[in-house]
Amino acid sequence: MGSDQRSRLLLAQLRAIVGASDLVGDSFPSGATLIDEVSGRGWVLIENATERSLGGALLWAVRADLSSLELIVSSTDLDIARALARKATNFVRPIGVSTVVGARSEQVAPSPVLSSMVPETPPVLADLLAAEHCELVVEHGIARGEYLGLELARIVAVGEADLKLEVGVGRFDREMAAMMYAELDARASLATVAAEVRRRRVRGGERHPLMDLCRERWLRTEVVNHPELVGCDELQLVETTMDRPNLLDAHPAMAIERTGQAATLVCCTVGIDIDAVVMAADVAETNGVSRIVVCSPTTLPLSVQAIGNWMAITPTFVEVAPPWV
Repeated sequence: MGSDQRSRLLLAQLRAIVGASDLVGDSFPSGATLIDEVSGRGWVLIENATERSLGGALLWAVRADLSSLELIVSSTDLDIARALARKATNFVRPIGVSTVVGARSEQVAPSPVLSSMVPETPPVLADLLAAEHCELVVEHGIARGEYLGLELARIVAVGEADLKLEVGVGRFDREMAAMMYAELDARASLATVAAEVRRRRVRGGERHPLMDLCRERWLRTEVVNHPELVGCDELQLVETTMDRPNLLDAHPAMAIERTGQAATLVCCTVGIDIDAVVMAADVAETNGVSRIVVCSPTTLPLSVQAIGNWMAITPTFVEVAPPWV
């Protein structure tokens, strides 16, 4: 089936669900939209939605100057719909989330943010990481060794009681390193990989994949080391409400400052990650934050910044010079 034909079918499905044939309809990436120009209400139908689908829908709603939004997902994964519903509660304009049930839609209840177990890192492994100038970062129950925001080692369970250090940039590199450096102990293999990462991942370095990966986390390292860049005094790392899927896809990195009863969340994003501000709102709600700063190495488009006007906490947008230049 061609993309145009699929778009027409999705628009027809959305009209049937909403029960209105006279509303203004249009196509949408993997979906369709409807607008009631009188009331300012809008509907978005998305096929195969993910937990990051709210950002694109909100960008469309902002550009259309809507007063409310209904996000309808046809995904059979109820957990995704419930996570989207939770994120929707962080906005002041009405945003509903529902799933397709036969020829109609059904509202879903928001899911809570699940707390992750924080593993206790053996001092010997922490010392190995520190010796190679790696920062120990624990997020989503995973202890990682990072250099300028790039993971190059991870502490994994062996059996029921023991832990070991797996070295490598990403899962496939860890598997390759395990074969290439099988004769080396953890200290030697970590030293080999860390030396290469430090050589490549430097300010003003030549273009290389190690320069381009996880730049959001590199930017976070920069603002944590220099919190004055975002108007803070001291920042601590904080995890997002969903783990990053891999090292290649854009995923915002967060830090937090707590001063008495107040808290500031700093969201670091690189490029045009539409869902970054949505995730910032979710992390802010989870951590009781009263102020949000979104920082990036370039000025974000005004349409992306305008999503902040829908948020319960309107963020401040700050430009921070990229630490890799």
